[in-house]
Amino acid sequence: MKKTHKMIFGAVFAVLGFAVAAAVAVNQKPKKKPLDIQTAQFNFLDGNETALAQMPPAPRLVNFWATWCAPCVHEMPLLDKASEQNPAVHFSGVAIDHPDLVRPFLRKVPVKYDILTPKFDIFFLFELYGNKTGALPYTLLLDEKGGVLAQKIGEFHSAEEINAFISDNLP
Repeated sequence: MKKTHKMIFGAVFAVLGFAVAAAVAVNQKPKKKPLDIQTAQFNFLDGNETALAQMPPAPRLVNFWATWCAPCVHEMPLLDKASEQNPAVHFSGVAIDHPDLVRPFLRKVPVKYDILTPKFDIFFLFELYGNKTGALPYTLLLDEKGGVLAQKIGEFHSAEEINAFISDNLP
């Protein structure tokens, strides 16, 4: 066989070897389920873990907030009032602060709805659902299966505004 043919066969076998190795490596990578609001892991302030999918199915209003965010703090009593006025909708507040900051804060600004903290990069979730700037407060209205019905970036100014957000967007 000519030296040129040997070089061509060698190159072909090398390329095939790399292709097979790459295919095996790709097939061995574990497949991760993409992060979504229903399966993302959260902590209650007592440390217990949950995912929204583990909670009883119901339409859900999820409000992302922080202790240092003045508009967030202003709307918390409004959300609390709206949660009482909408018993068929489950309200959850997701504090982006560390739980050690949230617990004492809630003694000053108590609410009756669930307060959770994320176990993941919350800003990735914001971007996934359209809040590309990471602005707070940020609110999602979810259907019983976790599908996003509506979102609001920015503060609610009254319980009536929250009630309208819910009634205008629930099927």
